[in-house]
Amino acid sequence: IVQYNYIHDNGDGILVCGGQYNTVIIRHNVLYNNKTRWIRDAVSNGLIQVYNNVLYNTIGQTTSGTIQFTGSSSGGNDTWEFKNNVFYNTHAGTTTGSFMAGSTYSYSNNLYYGITAPASHTAATAADPVFTGVPEFLTGTSVATRFQDFSLLKPAAGSPLINRGVAYSAPDNPKRIDAEPNGLDYEGVAVGTADIGMYAAVFNGLSGIVTNIVDEPVQGAVVKLNETTQFTTGTDGKYAFATVSPGDYTITVSAESYAGSTTGFTANADAVSWLPLRTGSYTGSAVKDVTGTVTSGGSPLAGATVTISKNDIPAGQAFTGSDGKYTIEDVPSGNGYTVTASKEGYEPKSIVDVVVPLVGEPEPADFDLISATHVYYNEDFNTLGDWTVAGGTNHTVEIIVDPDDNTNNLLHINKSSGGAGGIYNKTNAGAYGIFTIETRMKRSISSSSGTGQFHLYTYQSDKFTGSGSANPSANIVFVGGQIKSHFTAGSSSVTNIQAYSADTWYEIALVVNTTTDTFDFYVGGDKKGSGSIRTAVDTIDIFNLASGGTGSGFGDFWVDYIKVYQGEPEFLGAAE
Repeated sequence: IVQYNYIHDNGDGILVCGGQYNTVIIRHNVLYNNKTRWIRDAVSNGLIQVYNNVLYNTIGQTTSGTIQFTGSSSGGNDTWEFKNNVFYNTHAGTTTGSFMAGSTYSYSNNLYYGITAPASHTAATAADPVFTGVPEFLTGTSVATRFQDFSLLKPAAGSPLINRGVAYSAPDNPKRIDAEPNGLDYEGVAVGTADIGMYAAVFNGLSGIVTNIVDEPVQGAVVKLNETTQFTTGTDGKYAFATVSPGDYTITVSAESYAGSTTGFTANADAVSWLPLRTGSYTGSAVKDVTGTVTSGGSPLAGATVTISKNDIPAGQAFTGSDGKYTIEDVPSGNGYTVTASKEGYEPKSIVDVVVPLVGEPEPADFDLISATHVYYNEDFNTLGDWTVAGGTNHTVEIIVDPDDNTNNLLHINKSSGGAGGIYNKTNAGAYGIFTIETRMKRSISSSSGTGQFHLYTYQSDKFTGSGSANPSANIVFVGGQIKSHFTAGSSSVTNIQAYSADTWYEIALVVNTTTDTFDFYVGGDKKGSGSIRTAVDTIDIFNLASGGTGSGFGDFWVDYIKVYQGEPEFLGAAE
């Protein structure tokens, strides 16, 4: 069962892959701005039920003009049912929806906006879903900061999502083993009428969340309607009253360590009511100490300066002792803080969106700083011991002696056909801040017939799945007689840097800044261009030297070395 997830900014969104399945259920998820196949079939048996999800797109797709909400059928004996889903698109250049089709795929009671529903999709609703609003679709960098409030995707009063779905009430397929719904929508509200989308429409009801002044959910808050009916919140701070008659109400909120609060509310006969509530002022201590440890290479770093600020306004400062530990005292409770550790001779590092809670203590803010002269990699390819060879049929990946200098070795990749293949480093680099990637490389084919590319792609480790991974960051591409790169955030479009000649060496440097998500591109010490990192990252971990997965006329690719080190290259001053 795949449920209650936020799946965003990927190539494929959900890939069901393996071979033999009995029952797979995909329900009450948000899929946002994926670019290739949003739900992909790569199995050969079983029943896969996809219901009450929201697939929400605002960007251009890998296949220009077409959004593959479902794709890549396996041609096996698997059966797929798509029910009660919202297929939503606002990108002006993407007007065609692509869906897996055939006798084993059925679509019923789904809503389509911004694309046309295929004629084979039964009981389709083509309309604006009339959500309560538009979520910000934020992202987080950890479990503690992950984005999960999609309450604005609830149906507003009069929404065509309401009561147009189909109920799951009894087994309707012989392959089905245990596909009964758990009876709860994304928010944990009991599903009543059969509605489309991830939230059930709650008529004559009232639900919401209780937070404090720093927007933390409050556990154990007692919410009362007219002092007669009450609900006590759990760890998520949410409350719900299943039935509320039309009329005016006084809502009171009380919780330990908080002053009480009172809110007026009018219930309408046919409205879906979501009412966030806030406690009164906090009666406990409203300041906390922010602590942590600063290291370099895992060893304590003494004399580092650690600051905390909010909206660029300082809120405190401390210095590390011989054990690398620090304490910033009496920081006012709140969210949106930035904690930064720095020391002369080291690359500074920041942690953003730090929360200083009202209740409990802040999570430690720990740092490992890199020396300003740190060298991540200095690879001259005498061996491939530090690299993984992966992917690609009809490939040769080897170390050879440089025919022009028998004291030097080269990485050689030859490809005649097949998928992407090459090498990538086994140990994550963790490069951040301002650092330089230097390399020397050449290719055997320069004409436009060489449509298949060779490249250096870089990735953050959690965005890399092997040679051929989508969404790299700062990149070098040799293809069709041009050295190219990606200079547009979130886009696969490429920019020509300069023409290259076959069998000619080029010394290339990328000067990357992960703080601004930008990089400069140098060839032979001359700056040739600059732009945004294609996929914004906190660190660059993986360096993938490989062929591309498509095209023809690949031939040979050689790499003399790759160096990755902190700071800017020595030639930069002269080049500027």
